[in-house]
Amino acid sequence: MFGSKNAKTPNFYQSRNYFRLSLVILSILNYGLIQPLHSQEKKNHEQRLPGFSGKHLLGIQFNPLFTKDYDTEGYTAGIRYGYKIYDPVTVAADVTGYFFNNQVNDTGQPYDDSPGIGLGVTARYSSPARKRVQIFLELSPIYHFSFKENADTIKSKGNTIAIYMAPGFSIYSRNRKFSFDLYYKISTQSFTNERHSILAYKMNYHFK
Repeated sequence: MFGSKNAKTPNFYQSRNYFRLSLVILSILNYGLIQPLHSQEKKNHEQRLPGFSGKHLLGIQFNPLFTKDYDTEGYTAGIRYGYKIYDPVTVAADVTGYFFNNQVNDTGQPYDDSPGIGLGVTARYSSPARKRVQIFLELSPIYHFSFKENADTIKSKGNTIAIYMAPGFSIYSRNRKFSFDLYYKISTQSFTNERHSILAYKMNYHFK
């Protein structure tokens, strides 16, 4: 009897060892085969998603300008060429025109630095990068050519330098080729609402 019991004991421990070995082998297979397959599937899924179409962009702006009483006093139109240095950072060159229906504000005083055309260089930081919805912050110096109108001709009023900062957000189309910017522009230049800020928007086309 004792001999028979002792004969079965090694088989019991041997079965436990086989079980442990099987767990180790399954773990290795899971890490070596299943995990790479999962990673490959994830990679293929990411490749199927539309990527950002390129580093270049063209932006068009056409915004109405309102007085402090929310009457339309004119409009601003602009065009932008931008280049994405790397995912979060874009630099751009801007040409913007400010055109007013009248040349004086509600108190009869001429608007500062308007109407006119501004040339600027803009730096933008966006986050989170490569997402369809991004928040951004822009900073730009602008060289502004100002004009005023009299009964005879349009003559230069003087050239000024302005600086603006603009927090906002972008929404990208599904194919990443188009984006819409909505931002709040805070500038040393004054606008028709007799303030130094304005809500603006811009449409952009992205290409390689």
